[in-house]
This record gives sequence, C-alpha cells and structure tokens, in this order.
Amino acid sequence: MIKYKGTQKIWILIVLAVIAVAGWTWSYGYHNRKSNDNLPNLQSIAQMDEAEVNKILSEYRRTQLSEVWGVPAYSDSSEDVWLLENATVLTVNYKNDSEKVVICGIGPMLFPADTKDITYTVYSSGDSKQLRMEEITDVKDWALSLDLMYMDFPDGGAPNEVYAGGESYTFDINHGEKVFSYLYINDYYIFVDDHWYFVKNPSEPPISDESDELKFHDKTLKTSDLSEKTLEWLNWYNECSKEDQLAVSYIPSELYKRCGYPSAGDESAVQAENE
Repeated sequence: MIKYKGTQKIWILIVLAVIAVAGWTWSYGYHNRKSNDNLPNLQSIAQMDEAEVNKILSEYRRTQLSEVWGVPAYSDSSEDVWLLENATVLTVNYKNDSEKVVICGIGPMLFPADTKDITYTVYSSGDSKQLRMEEITDVKDWALSLDLMYMDFPDGGAPNEVYAGGESYTFDINHGEKVFSYLYINDYYIFVDDHWYFVKNPSEPPISDESDELKFHDKTLKTSDLSEKTLEWLNWYNECSKEDQLAVSYIPSELYKRCGYPSAGDESAVQAENE
C-alpha cells in the first residue's frame, strides 16, 4: 500500500505539472497571438515609440487592422494611413503580394496621396528649383525614412524663436497642397502644419546642387552624367552668341542620346533646337 500511494502521488504531481504547462502555454499563446483582442487602439498607439509599434504590429493582417481601427484615412495597394493626434499619422506598409504588416512609421503626413510636383527653396540663398520625377521619388524616400518625434514647445520657445541663423529647405508640394520645412537651427527639425518634429536621424536632402547642372537650350543635364569631352563642348557652346549657336552643325553623340534626338548623324538637330 505504501508503494501504491507513492506511485499515486507521483502521477498526481505529473498531471498537475502538465496542466500547469498547458495553462501557461495557452496564456502565452493567447496574449501573444496576432488576434484582434491583442491589437491596441489608436489612442494607445499614439503614445508608443516607433520601435514598439513595429514589434506589436509585425505579421498582423491588413483586414485585422481595419476591423479594429476602422477605414484608414488614406490607402493604396501597399500602404494604409490612419490619423492619430497632433497632426500625426500611422503609416503601415505591407509585404509584396501579401496582406501582412512588414513595417510601419509614426509621424506627420508630409506628402499628399498623389504627389505630382515638388519645388524646394533654400533659405540661405533663396534659390528655388522644381524637382524632376526621379528627384521627387528620392526626396519622398528620404523624408519618409526620417525618424521623427513630436515636440510641444511653449509659447515663444520654438527653435526659430529662441535661436538665430541656421538653414532650411522648404518643400512645396502640388503648388501649395502641402508644404513642409526641414530645418537646422540648434538641431534638426521638420516643421509642418504648424507642428514641430525633432529629427532623430538627420541627413542631407537628396537634391542636386545647381553647380551640377548645365543647360542645353530647354533641357537640363547633370554634369555627373556627361563625359569631360562633352562638358567642354557644352560649356563652349553655351558661351557662344545666339548667332554663332545657329551656325553650329555638330552635337556630341552623347547629347543626342541624353536629349532624345534620332541619331548623331542628324545635323538638323541643332537647327530644330534653335527654331
């Protein structure tokens, strides 16, 4: 009997241990599974930092986010945007050909859904320039990669009210539909919709210097794309008078390609360009 009771106690302990492990496993699985019940509301998301939000939302499905948070303010094939607070938005990107969250960011909405035109102005020089399409893509990628933190300055305490000097780049999107500035005063900031955001990972905007460009009639060419021989010819040509330019019947073959002329043997290209 003593041996039987000892065996019985062992089995009881084993059963209790199995139940305890099962209970812990269920609890862990419930609290860590990607269920709607475990998805924080947008008010809670707004109080988290970006790293924490990415950790929570990773691998959630797109439909789950909409079920809990409602219809996003903006949406396309690979991205959803929800409004938070203080003009801040949550941007969620999804994997290619998948509905699962791959990365998300918290910050201001810097670009409208359909960005067709961007003109930037440099504060120190007053120079303005309209960006080419490939430059628009580069600027969007740069701006969206900035890690921003909302700043609530007291009256009279904003950086431009406390410090003098510095530099800023102002980006005018779609002729005033959206405008934001990237500033360096005492530190780096984004200023948009009357709100300040501290930039944790500052970097120079990917905009070309005017010194890296040359004009050939109505076409703008990057000097970095041209050979030294072509640059010499182009500098010489641009120094010629209008009358002398009309007399030129030769264009370097490299310019034919850059400007879209039919062939390097088409000597009418110069004449056509001057008409």
